[in-house]
Amino acid sequence: MAATNLPAFLQESIKKVDYRKLGRSGLKVSVPILGAMSFGSTSWAPWVIEEDKALPLLKAAYDKGLNTWDTANVYSNGISEEIIAKAIEKYSIPREKLVIMTKCWAVVSEHDNVMAFGQNKVYARSKDYVNQLVFLARPPSVEPVTPRAELYLKTNNLTEEDLEIIRRVEEISKKKGRKMSAIAMAWIKSRVTSPIIGFSSIERIDEALTAREVSLTEEEEKYLEEPYRPKKVVGHS
Repeated sequence: MAATNLPAFLQESIKKVDYRKLGRSGLKVSVPILGAMSFGSTSWAPWVIEEDKALPLLKAAYDKGLNTWDTANVYSNGISEEIIAKAIEKYSIPREKLVIMTKCWAVVSEHDNVMAFGQNKVYARSKDYVNQLVFLARPPSVEPVTPRAELYLKTNNLTEEDLEIIRRVEEISKKKGRKMSAIAMAWIKSRVTSPIIGFSSIERIDEALTAREVSLTEEEEKYLEEPYRPKKVVGHS
């Protein structure tokens, strides 16, 4: 059925965000995926968002079409999963409307202030099932480049090539009249099914969703990639 033949409320729904098939799983995930590492207890990490602020943020994300949430057993030692379960219950979010991803890859401490396997709270409180994969082994990661890490990277291990890429992102963002984050999103969403993004506010969600309206030409993509030099994978032997 063409979008124009859909009822008005459905037309509005599919305009919120893009959805893509996740591999061969049969699931459709939102673009972007909401990352829930930042939801939990500040005793685990000072930048974490506590439950009172995280709950309305999850509700806003769902209302805006972000139906896919990514968490892990170790995020605030399980509290992130508990908050997700509470949001589903508190706001009567239909469980079948959500795709919840979680990972099981490290030891969960009994103490909130220890970054460290235990009971999976989403299993316990979210109608006994979790969509998609429960990762038993964490895939190799690369050095993160996020606004939160920007200062650290600039003063520690950001190379001149990295700085040049940032300058070029800024250049294109000014040319298109868009935020740098939208340019970065436009580049990455053409290379993965959906990026996982942690949000600290509703404004940040809205900012990320504007990337749906942004596209890069082949020349612009090459321009952004030209300075890049491969780096060693960190965090794994």
